[in-house]
Amino acid sequence: MHYRLKSFFSPDLRYLGGYGGYLILDTVLQLWLIYFFLPNDAPPLVDPRLFGAAVLVSRGAEAIASPAVGFFSDRLSQPRLMLLAGTVAFGVGSLGLFLLPQAGQVSFNTLVLFSLLLLAQLGQAAYAVTFLGLLPRIAPAEQQRLRLTNSLALVIQGGVLVGQVLSGIALKALGNNLALMTTIFISGALLLMSLPLSVVAKLDQPEVPVKFSGRELVAILVRNPGFQVIVLAQGLLWLGFNAVRSVVIYLVTVLLDQPAAMVSLYLGFTFLVAILSLVVIRLLADRVSKRLWMMGATAMLAGLMPLLATFGTSVGILNAQNWALLILGLHGIPLAILSDVPNTMVADQIDADYALTGEVKGALFFGVQGLGMKASLGLAGLMQGFLFANFGYSQSQPLGIQLVAIIAGVLALGATVIYSYYPSASRPS
Repeated sequence: MHYRLKSFFSPDLRYLGGYGGYLILDTVLQLWLIYFFLPNDAPPLVDPRLFGAAVLVSRGAEAIASPAVGFFSDRLSQPRLMLLAGTVAFGVGSLGLFLLPQAGQVSFNTLVLFSLLLLAQLGQAAYAVTFLGLLPRIAPAEQQRLRLTNSLALVIQGGVLVGQVLSGIALKALGNNLALMTTIFISGALLLMSLPLSVVAKLDQPEVPVKFSGRELVAILVRNPGFQVIVLAQGLLWLGFNAVRSVVIYLVTVLLDQPAAMVSLYLGFTFLVAILSLVVIRLLADRVSKRLWMMGATAMLAGLMPLLATFGTSVGILNAQNWALLILGLHGIPLAILSDVPNTMVADQIDADYALTGEVKGALFFGVQGLGMKASLGLAGLMQGFLFANFGYSQSQPLGIQLVAIIAGVLALGATVIYSYYPSASRPS
């Protein structure tokens, strides 16, 4: 069984461009949605605890949907249909979240938030799981896979650049019209997400039909100890990391007392370091095991993320702004590793499982991985809403923001310990 890529200019580039659009949309939603609903300089559109609950519900549904998407994607052999459904749901839900809420209409805004965020996250699951499930079959050879995943890492950084950095610049240029800025960026992201629809052809029917059952979700974990480590470690890491990612704008607007548009400057420095780090990672890829890459990345985050709580203070010869630039810049090193190594680790586990069973279950693997990661994202939203509601997220009460950073560091340290159990016999980077 294999996938065919239609010949039209550069099909690999168009395939990867779809994930770039997905990352732009995901980043815009993660960065700006909370600030849109919970501005620090105006009455909130919803109660902070309800915002956290909405994130928990939607991410919980996304977590449950991820393995289901993997099952149907592998079984139906219709990746284009899954990608199309994901694009439409993710796009419609995201656009509505920024266009429909109204100031002072708390009940209406709460309904919009719960319903459309749920739609958007289900669409996100359909798109991401299907897309990543194609990776080990489009690039079955090790060197081919390394080239594709390295390119994917650059695409991830590009998506983050557009979603985090350029969106802040655009917000300032558009007179701080957040709804207009997000509409423009989301629309562009949807165009990119549609590119793989004309590239990925229908799957050839397998000679031996692939049979799945609910027990298979557990079976692929039982059969593959390395995959157990990946799911547990990433779930723990993303619980803290995504809480931090959602409060980055408060680090700038509250702790540093800068305009929201200035978030582009600080995150741009993170992006620059990440791009330079990717070059080093490529040079050292064959000399360092995947286990050591991930232990190093999570250990760095464990040390760096708690330092985010010190934003707004001068440290040594560095004033508050330069200290913030330094800490955010150093985050680019582990983020470069996280954008490059984990997908190849999962692809290796898919290959190992194929050697045992004779069946390729790429989308199902990424679906089970998504189950753990998305569940942690929901818990991150709940934790963040609780901390904001009880400890504050304003200049007079910033403790809620600072606690997010400290807790995230502890969780990253836990992920480092778990990654130390990744089998050393797994395929080398």
